[in-house]
Amino acid sequence: EISDDETILRRIPPTDEVPSTQPRPEGGLRATSARIKKKKGETGLSCSRLLQTSPRELLEQLRLDDMSPKGWMVCRIHVADVRALGLDVVYVPADRDPGHCEIRATTSRSFSKSIPSILARKTRILTAEEVETLQAGDQLTE
Repeated sequence: EISDDETILRRIPPTDEVPSTQPRPEGGLRATSARIKKKKGETGLSCSRLLQTSPRELLEQLRLDDMSPKGWMVCRIHVADVRALGLDVVYVPADRDPGHCEIRATTSRSFSKSIPSILARKTRILTAEEVETLQAGDQLTE
């Protein structure tokens, strides 16, 4: 079981023809809804638990697919915010990411077309310093 007070992370690719970030009213940046969409055929939106995987480790995993992490970002979202929308966060560990989890629909809430937009507004892009200094198991409250 993943606790409501946990923070989950998601990799955000560099902006190409699709914008990756937008300004947050509170300051900083957030992910765009286009970067918070499930891919066709996926059971849920792929994320990682900060409890087990640092932001830097999450970006370094790109190298396993022969991709450079240059330009990639990491956003955070609080599990409580996901569950407040009627969605769930399910722990699905993977060989390359022991903290892997998914945001999934529930019997009371589907992963409808409006969900990526709502979830994106709950994200915050981590600063470059946070990506470098946050360790697995650290807490992020903002």
